[in-house]
Amino acid sequence: AAPHNHSLTSTKICCPQHIFEINRILKQQNRVSERGIVLKKYLDTHTPSQIMMSLMENSMSKHKLLKMYNDEICKLIAGEDYESALSMLEKIKQIHKMDPSVSSDLRSALYNNYAAYYEKIEEFNMALLMIEEAIKLDSSVKDEVACAVDYNNKTVLLLNLQKYQEAYKWCKKSLLLLEPIVFSLIKAKAKQELLKDSKFNHKLYVLLMIYFNLGEAQEKLGKREEAIE
Repeated sequence: AAPHNHSLTSTKICCPQHIFEINRILKQQNRVSERGIVLKKYLDTHTPSQIMMSLMENSMSKHKLLKMYNDEICKLIAGEDYESALSMLEKIKQIHKMDPSVSSDLRSALYNNYAAYYEKIEEFNMALLMIEEAIKLDSSVKDEVACAVDYNNKTVLLLNLQKYQEAYKWCKKSLLLLEPIVFSLIKAKAKQELLKDSKFNHKLYVLLMIYFNLGEAQEKLGKREEAIE
């Protein structure tokens, strides 16, 4: 489709292609932080069914747009704008419900974002329910990295609930999945190549968080020597 050269100040964002065009301009101008304004504007001026209809003809556009919304929800939660995050979560959830072709990784990301939201407002049991849904999805497609992330997220929630033995079990499961993957990449690729690989850096970051959470669970269980290691 031809680019839409609409002004960023347009009162209405007309379609996903319009969003992508504005996003491209924002990147060129180092104003990516303003992307959330555009995404919110589109949600505020279109119903979920209208958005779904606009995405039906192009699966790549659908995946790209829904991923942008998942990323924006992460930013809203990190910025403690919980009201805006929940509003966006609810609207994107409606699109997922109406469109069974939405990929499992996007559905899992939405559940993880719900879990993060509930964790921040200290509704840990609700957060656990959301993580369980993400685990079901990621397990069904045998995505080991995603499962490791889910298990680690579940560990954090169990630690908050003071369920230390269960937290330890899930953290070990996470470690057993992710550690071999990270170590095999370290052996297979040059250091400089890995440092430029954002996907590897994400895996490494999660692995470090797993080590930290495992140490915390071990300490709470009185396994202080293991925790120090």
